[in-house]
Amino acid sequence: MKNFMLWCLLSAFVPLTIHAQVYLDPDFTIPATVYAYKTPTIPVIDGNDSDWQDIPWTQAFYNDRDFNGDGLPDPLPDERDFVGRFKAAWMDGSSVLYLLLEFIDDEFVFDESISWYQTDGVEIRIDPLNEDKAGEPGSGSAFNLGFRFDEDTRSGIEGPEPEYSAAWGLDESSFPFNATLEIAVTLPEILIKDYEMGFHLFFNDTDTRDEDPSSKVAALQLWPQLWDVLLATKLGVDATWANTHSWGGLVCLDAPVIHNVSGGGAGVIQQAVDAAKPGDIIAVGPGLYTENIDIYKPNIRIIGSRTATDSAVVVPVDPTKAAINIQWGETAVDVIIDGLVVDGKAQDGSTASTGIFIGSSSARILNNVVRNFVQPVVIGAAEPELKVLNTVVQGNTIYHASDSGIRSGEGAHPNTVIRYNTIYGLTGGYGIDQKGLAANSFIDLGYNTISDVRQCGIGWGGEGVFAIHHNVIYRSLAEQLSPTSEMDDGIENQESTASTSYIYNNTISGWDSDGAQLNGPSSYSLRNNIVTSNDGKDYDLRSTPVVDIDYSLSYENVGGDIVMEYGTHSKIADPAFESEDDENYSLTATSPAIDAGEAEPFGFKVFYVGASADAGAIEYGAPVVRVKHNTILHSPSAFGLKQNYPNPFNPSTTISFNVAKSGNISLKVYDVTGRHIATPAQGIYQAGRHEVVWNADGFASGVYLYTMSSNGITESRKMLLVR
Repeated sequence: MKNFMLWCLLSAFVPLTIHAQVYLDPDFTIPATVYAYKTPTIPVIDGNDSDWQDIPWTQAFYNDRDFNGDGLPDPLPDERDFVGRFKAAWMDGSSVLYLLLEFIDDEFVFDESISWYQTDGVEIRIDPLNEDKAGEPGSGSAFNLGFRFDEDTRSGIEGPEPEYSAAWGLDESSFPFNATLEIAVTLPEILIKDYEMGFHLFFNDTDTRDEDPSSKVAALQLWPQLWDVLLATKLGVDATWANTHSWGGLVCLDAPVIHNVSGGGAGVIQQAVDAAKPGDIIAVGPGLYTENIDIYKPNIRIIGSRTATDSAVVVPVDPTKAAINIQWGETAVDVIIDGLVVDGKAQDGSTASTGIFIGSSSARILNNVVRNFVQPVVIGAAEPELKVLNTVVQGNTIYHASDSGIRSGEGAHPNTVIRYNTIYGLTGGYGIDQKGLAANSFIDLGYNTISDVRQCGIGWGGEGVFAIHHNVIYRSLAEQLSPTSEMDDGIENQESTASTSYIYNNTISGWDSDGAQLNGPSSYSLRNNIVTSNDGKDYDLRSTPVVDIDYSLSYENVGGDIVMEYGTHSKIADPAFESEDDENYSLTATSPAIDAGEAEPFGFKVFYVGASADAGAIEYGAPVVRVKHNTILHSPSAFGLKQNYPNPFNPSTTISFNVAKSGNISLKVYDVTGRHIATPAQGIYQAGRHEVVWNADGFASGVYLYTMSSNGITESRKMLLVR
């Protein structure tokens, strides 16, 4: 009756065409929307993406699978395993919608003899008329287009068949592999600006050729769980197809205008923000930009430039305000900040308060350097009852802060994804602080590297569900030898509320207290972890009624190793890292952690290359790559900055580095405040191995950071001078 009354109320005030059928929030204020952009030229449907350079990507950051049965999405797979994203375009006077889809996968699985649903491929759902009962396509106007990998014809999907053409392209020259699918779909109406159609998109990934539904181990989609306005309820995972009124919206916008700013200056990025309209891109060239940037419009992308020798650096003028403020109150949804250096060190030596503040939902904070702030990245709102939904913080480097690196203000926020970040050198707080999560919400914390944080690597809690996985969390040798170093646990939950935590494939080493401190009435399930060389216990369990630990390895934790008291597959053994002293936690060939993990902990998809998953965060024998835009960024032995030797040292030390190809090299040394104090190497170096000697005469004892930049790649390490 309640749902029927709501439907009647809506029907009285809105036309039959409903502009948003599902929302990101239970108050139905944030529509689930993505965008198609106007293009002046018709893309050629040939599987090649060369016609799409001016159309921005939209990445699918959520997994529509629920193998552990908790009613919430499973964690995202490894980037080497599966990535999906798309572009959409339209033309004036045409009824054709153009789509470009990109798949990044470790293996493409397809087999004509079994259901398309169990092979790699894509499902595209379009309701051209955006009717109020779209749902599963049947006799109405809505239809599905399902494509197996490498097949240009639609297969196995319900609904009327539109006129369409499609073509795949494949690149298996490097790992992971890349495939694109171009599609042109003829719709029943001419497309115009602000035209909105019902839309949903699934990228399917499987690892085996069989009919078992569990073979579809990932189904990436554009949104997490959604709220249906007509049903007045939250939709289930892997159940969008089963509900009417359950599709998001694809809105036609003008072609994005690219606002180019370069050379630095005062307030110039803000001027571009003020001039931009939703969908526009602000391309920021190298330079020093002195300003506090206030973003108050939706769907704005700020894309910075970072090279081996120069970057777009933002320094706030007012240190009491955020350097970049994404306004709260949902006025600035769908904002992307990518590739900037955000520096809080003022000319007078003071430290600014906040680097990036995220106050609206669906923000994407990607590939930035954020340094020298009290709080580098804050996901928050002005009031506790306001929640910022669906934030992704990925690929950032965060260091030199006096409080937590990535934290949530006024309680943790639902559907937050924090992964592939490097966080170090914090004199207070947590590397990642996510506490106060509400029930029936999830947070995914994975693939982060966190070191030398004065309190803990990761702190979390609340009443929701956390996936904490594939993180390397350690205290460096330099910090262990430092007389002023005081650090607590690798990870900890000290909240008094009952959350559920899935903790797997982490490497935790060298902390002053415990590897993992687990408190309160929460439920903890742990698999495939390595916990070693901590001054406390491997696991300090305090009043925890539900603890499940198995397939893990502990070693030389001073307070005791209790891992063998739980489960039957754990070990107490030296994990045989490459070099803890050099902060290299990769496994050597003789490590007992290899293939010692559970292949699918809790049913989640885990990337591995042997007979089973390894214990720990770094899979032995797996290619080391990072996926960014159209580029696969390798970290091969041909390029690399080595640990200095000796370390600790007095007064001289040798720094070795490999150069992949001839080019300009910059090797600089910084003190713990971030001040540049020396340049041991600068200039053109040929490909190969090189060594330089740095003499620290005149410098005080302490930790120093040395950084090498070459051909757009930067690596950093720490060293300890002991007088």
